[in-house]
Amino acid sequence: MNKKRFSLVMLAVFLAQFILPFIEYQVAYAAKSKTMYIDFQSGTLSDQPVTGEHYSANSSWSKNIDLSSYIDGTVKEVTVTVGPGQTATRSISGNTVTIHVNGNGLTVYGRADTNPGHQIYRLPDGKRWEHKGANTSIYQFDPDDAASGGITQRPGIIPDEGYIRPAILDGQFDAYHI
Repeated sequence: MNKKRFSLVMLAVFLAQFILPFIEYQVAYAAKSKTMYIDFQSGTLSDQPVTGEHYSANSSWSKNIDLSSYIDGTVKEVTVTVGPGQTATRSISGNTVTIHVNGNGLTVYGRADTNPGHQIYRLPDGKRWEHKGANTSIYQFDPDDAASGGITQRPGIIPDEGYIRPAILDGQFDAYHI
């Protein structure tokens, strides 16, 4: 009896080897994880890190992003990571993700608010320096190291004599030696 049972089992295995290759299987794969980066300035998505920072007059940013071209399958979970003090919310609808980011407030001061009191900079030709105090005219001078006609690298001590640059009148501009 054992021989008969063994023969039936072997016949079933033999037939299964011919039938099983023609049956389609549903293969289950593990979920894939993919890191994507958002360029807030252009609103584009990339798999490469974004360099630089983005400053905007708006404190929030929102975008609908279709992920179909970036992944195979269906999006199940999205994690949004933002900088310190920022918040981000997201919602998923099919393969489209809506991301809303609230940024940090940044106080920007203009010259009218800061009144630096004194500004000094080298003119484009590199031979003369110009400075302006909070309550003075624009004053140009030739530093000591530019006396030989070379390019100056530092302003040095501001001399008592220089040139006052008046405002441009009728398209003409001139500097007066004082």
